[in-house]
Amino acid sequence: MRPEKIDHVNLKIPENGVEDALSFYQEFLGMKPFKLDKFRRGERTSFLMKTRSGQMLNIRPSSDFQEPEEKNLDHFCILVDADAEKIREEAEEQGYEVVGTGNPLGSEGRAPAVYVKDPFGYKIELKQKK
Repeated sequence: MRPEKIDHVNLKIPENGVEDALSFYQEFLGMKPFKLDKFRRGERTSFLMKTRSGQMLNIRPSSDFQEPEEKNLDHFCILVDADAEKIREEAEEQGYEVVGTGNPLGSEGRAPAVYVKDPFGYKIELKQKK
């Protein structure tokens, strides 16, 4: 076996969190919703948010959602084609909690990053593309 990339990450959100998810992942991060119409019609139990290169977040509203406590998942990283400082400023302007900055090592080397909490408490590293 030779793993190539992460295909998707599955995130639970509160049942009433769909609009907050769209505000954060679509409006703030610029990801594209996929299968949202089928979810809204009740044909799916989740919808997806896609990056430009095709990786996806599977967003699953759930009655048993519990805010993450960073016991099992500390954070995940999304490479972004934007300046990390501008991302930090925009996140703060839009009321999203910025929990740190850094220059972490990742699959494409070191680059500036900002850590932001989404509306559900997931910590996301938004790492500036080299």
